[in-house]
Amino acid sequence: MMNERAGNWRDLFLGFRMALDLRKMILAFAFITIATLIVVAFISFSGNVSPAWPHDRVPAGARNTAKALASQPFDLGSAYCLDILVSKKQKDHNLFGVAAAYGIGQWLRIPGAVKSLSKRVAETDRGRSLAGILIYAGLFIVLWALASFFLGGIFRVAVVEMASGQRMELSSALSCACRKFGSIFWAPAWVVMAIAFFTACIYVAGLIGRHLLLALIIMAGIIISAAIWRLIKKFTGSSIPGPIVFIALIIVLVLFARSLHSLPVWKDVGQILVALIYPMTLLSAFLVVILATGLFFGCSLMLPAVCAEGTDSFDAVSRAFSFFFLRPWRYFAYQIVACAYGILCIAFVIVLTYAFCKIATMTVINGLGATAGNDLPDLLALSSGAWTSTTVPAVQKLAAVLMLVPLTIIGGLMFGYVISYCATANTIIYFILRKSVDNTPMSEVYLPETETQDDSSESSDATPDSPLT
Repeated sequence: MMNERAGNWRDLFLGFRMALDLRKMILAFAFITIATLIVVAFISFSGNVSPAWPHDRVPAGARNTAKALASQPFDLGSAYCLDILVSKKQKDHNLFGVAAAYGIGQWLRIPGAVKSLSKRVAETDRGRSLAGILIYAGLFIVLWALASFFLGGIFRVAVVEMASGQRMELSSALSCACRKFGSIFWAPAWVVMAIAFFTACIYVAGLIGRHLLLALIIMAGIIISAAIWRLIKKFTGSSIPGPIVFIALIIVLVLFARSLHSLPVWKDVGQILVALIYPMTLLSAFLVVILATGLFFGCSLMLPAVCAEGTDSFDAVSRAFSFFFLRPWRYFAYQIVACAYGILCIAFVIVLTYAFCKIATMTVINGLGATAGNDLPDLLALSSGAWTSTTVPAVQKLAAVLMLVPLTIIGGLMFGYVISYCATANTIIYFILRKSVDNTPMSEVYLPETETQDDSSESSDATPDSPLT
């Protein structure tokens, strides 16, 4: 039987129980693992051989100064701070803390890897900057494509559970993520491209003022060549000479204008022209700010919109923007409540997981005795010295590997709970805002035809593509 939802802020307190779903945690764990492996592979491919926590790269006599740590915050400072964290966690035999610090350290090496790779593909400073931007963009696209798939499955499970109180099968969630992959991937991408377009328009306005004569030549060349093209096609019936005429005309006009471009009059006229079109640049800048604000705050609503409504990317963007801009204060209030409650929930899960793993591990080690389990704490804390030491018996290393397998799975699910809670909380916020703006029932959610047919075997009321009620 379906659980009733209040349809207000009290539903946010369902987040702890709903996020504690093995299906969502497994998908989140898989996303974290695969994404980190991609980052590690990218760093290795880039040729960036600097260690994740370089003690030796910190200037002598300035290891603990803020200046040394802040000189290169991504490549040096943060890595050194993480090195301190790892050393401390290894002394505490905290496997989860070491694993988290190591994973974060790998992600913080991305700027250094991009810098190293851009040096290999370009020689000039401008070429390196352009190569760095393209590399960042390519890596972001790959990671966002991966996130679109796994987050699509997580949000779909959360959406169905929020609407019906029932937990969805993992295979059905992944199937929905595959079907709606394009919508999830492109929803924020269209907004990013719109921001880039309007930003480029502002920049082009400045370029026109700077190179006014060249802009006029190009416009004149387009108009004149189009007229000549039409005449040639009218009298000869062929349109092949058209591009040739356009290119030749532009070259002639550019060569003719080179002597005129240095005249001060063009710079003066260009500045006046920029001043005249400045109101249009203000409008473009306003649109950039609106789109950036909507993307930053509304991106968390786009994914549940796709999974709940079965809609395309444009409708998901429209819903996210309208829900945020029509109910901004409610949105912020819901996010504050969800964050405050989420900190308590995540802290509880981490402490509980750490406590029972710590009790089990240390009790077993103490039961083995000082001689038999002497090196197990260091092995379980991923201490490189213990693993590379020839004095540590191989049987202890094997035992540590067998013990690390369940601990890794438990720790991965624990970290996956963080993503699961964030997805669940934003799904709940989406449903509450949808009810507030559109007065849509909390139980209404899109069902693909295959899922509806499966439901019809259990309920005679079900019809294909009908909302779940």
